[in-house]
Amino acid sequence: MADIFEISFGTDVEKEIRLEKLRSSKAVEITGQEAPYSEDLREYRQNALEYGKTLRGEYINKDTGESIAISRSSIEEVLHHSTIEPGHIPSMVAIPQIIETSIYIHTLENKEKAKKPNIKNFDYYVAGLRIGGIDYTVKAVIANDANRKRYYDHALTQVEKAKLLDEINHQGASKDNFASSGLSSAGESGEAKQSRPATKDREATINSPASPRKDKRLLLILQAKSVKKIDGVELSPEQQKSLAAGEVVRVENAVNSAGEKQTVYVRWNTEKGNPDFFRSIPADSNKNRK
Repeated sequence: MADIFEISFGTDVEKEIRLEKLRSSKAVEITGQEAPYSEDLREYRQNALEYGKTLRGEYINKDTGESIAISRSSIEEVLHHSTIEPGHIPSMVAIPQIIETSIYIHTLENKEKAKKPNIKNFDYYVAGLRIGGIDYTVKAVIANDANRKRYYDHALTQVEKAKLLDEINHQGASKDNFASSGLSSAGESGEAKQSRPATKDREATINSPASPRKDKRLLLILQAKSVKKIDGVELSPEQQKSLAAGEVVRVENAVNSAGEKQTVYVRWNTEKGNPDFFRSIPADSNKNRK
């Protein structure tokens, strides 16, 4: 018989308010042709970099009133990756408007302080962005340095922000208390095999529109639902924050369906909109998500 765990959920009311502000906020609009286009990707990136140099300075976010700086490293970081993704290079020109109109959603600690010692934590802001009539949701990452807030990076998800929020809400529309998921066994490869067959509800969730999204961090920070208890074991604020960051959390004395106490490892599954349970730490648990 599979191990079944009772989960009690709570709702982050403050985040729900922020998400509603995001839903009703106006999207940034650009043509996508501001930086001269070139079929040569290297040349196109260079054109965007030259344009980006004109954007350097301080900008005020209307939601928080915070001043956020665009530096040369901000532009270079944005253009360092995802350049073959649709909309990514042209989106760089919209950074000032993204700073000004985006909504603050969440803050996560810097888990790589050895590599980035000057950054205390990262703020996550989200905005709608329309490029040449195509809608995206943009996740902007702000680095909190010792003396200022600096635009660090951003990533696009090709779906309109209100639609994405609706998908996540539908995905997570389950009861506050329910018996959840079979315990998984994570091997050396990191593949988790469920010990219980998928139910129709679970299949519907896995195949929901939000499932294929590449940006798991975005899906995590747009969740207002949080795990409060697992079989009566109350999670500490630190454990709740770790789950919200996509990290694996160790839970002691969880009681399985046979009434046996055991240690389990829990991680939020953005595809299901619910937590996964593991017998041991999954091999991919240390993968970094920006």
